[in-house]
Amino acid sequence: MLRVFLAVLLAVGLMFAGVGCDKGDDKKVDTDKAQGEVDEAKDKADQERTSTSLSILAKAANMWLLRFGNDVYYPRSLEDLLKSGMISDPKVFIHPVRGSELVEDKFVCDYDSAFDRAGFNMSEAGYPAECMVAWERQPRFKGGRVVVYIDARTELISDEKFEEELKKLDEAIKGREFRLRLDAFGQR
Repeated sequence: MLRVFLAVLLAVGLMFAGVGCDKGDDKKVDTDKAQGEVDEAKDKADQERTSTSLSILAKAANMWLLRFGNDVYYPRSLEDLLKSGMISDPKVFIHPVRGSELVEDKFVCDYDSAFDRAGFNMSEAGYPAECMVAWERQPRFKGGRVVVYIDARTELISDEKFEEELKKLDEAIKGREFRLRLDAFGQR
């Protein structure tokens, strides 16, 4: 958060210091360039805030695994993280930049997850670490959307890469679902 504040402060400071001034006129500031730098710093700050929220979700899922999943199963949904008390503030599930409004006595979430997508408790052993675990439902940044992986690492990825990651996740879910069916019939 401090990095975000410093980036915005630096951009505003540069704007008032006259960065982008024409050489012949010390008093004229290139406001378009300065505004672009401020917008870029603000976008970076918004990405950091989104990354922080998503990182909290991944860390809470790992804590849930240890506390309620007997070191085997992840939660069935992001809502389980709130219901179980792993995350006590429902605002964590709301996008920090352009999120939904909280509704009393209703779970509101601006993110989607592998857990919600699977619809069953995915096992820690069967969950590929390279698959994303949660992401913005709607891309909100130029260049793509922010996703988080199970190790709480976040990344801004393009729409094309997001579709590839989603396909990889769906394949992992289908493979795991098939193994669960075999286990249920004692064929494994």
